[in-house]
Amino acid sequence: MCILKNLVELNLFGQIDIPSKVLANMILQMDNLKKLNLAFTKANREVAQAIMNSCNKLEYLSLESCQLIYDDCINDLSSNSSIRFSLKYLNLDNVFISDEIVEECLFKFPNLVEFNCIGLLSQLTKLYKNNLNYESDEDRETINKKKNSI
Repeated sequence: MCILKNLVELNLFGQIDIPSKVLANMILQMDNLKKLNLAFTKANREVAQAIMNSCNKLEYLSLESCQLIYDDCINDLSSNSSIRFSLKYLNLDNVFISDEIVEECLFKFPNLVEFNCIGLLSQLTKLYKNNLNYESDEDRETINKKKNSI
């Protein structure tokens, strides 16, 4: 029996010496993981696919400052419906993903209670502003007056 099988939490923060292939192989053996911190590691698409294939109970995922995480990695993760609905915390601070993926995260992971994406703040601000709905031009004027008086 694999020792990693029963783990529910794994914190590999800053372990840059672990090759991506080793990370992926480890994760493939951990189907009970609920919390996974891979911040500042060599996590890449192979690792994202391993998470997608084995971590169906995942609630917490940090990929902060993983320089090899791109749009395709996030798309891979979101293609697993179990992860889409179990994930409550997602940290994508300082990763190289597009505006579209930031926006999609908010919809593809509907149960997120915390979404960190420092470095992507302008993208979220833009999204928020574009989605503001005003009942009328009068409402917009009132809100703008209040903003200007602060």
